Amino acid sequence: MLKIVLLAALVAITVAAPQGDVAIVRSENDNQGDGNFNWAFETSDGTKVEQSGALKAGPLEDGTNGEFQTMKGSYSSVAADGRNIIVTYEADERGYRAKTTYA
Repeated sequence: MLKIVLLAALVAITVAAPQGDVAIVRSENDNQGDGNFNWAFETSDGTKVEQSGALKAGPLEDGTNGEFQTMKGSYSSVAADGRNIIVTYEADERGYRAKTTYA
């Protein structure tokens, strides 16, 4: 019984060990200064993030016409079970909509 407890403790310590530092392996940023932008980054642990935005003309909440910000993008990371978790999203006049997939 003692061997089982020691083995379980060893496994728990190994799994709970701190992960190494995560480095940024890719970074892009294009901010045009007028509401239009694109940016992305990727890290050494497999995390990926990207987003783009643009100004769109149309009706505002107060009933007047004007411009408002729209955005779309995605982010993904590797889950503990090794699967990729991928979230894609859009935000515009219809609200925020996200979709999550596992690969």
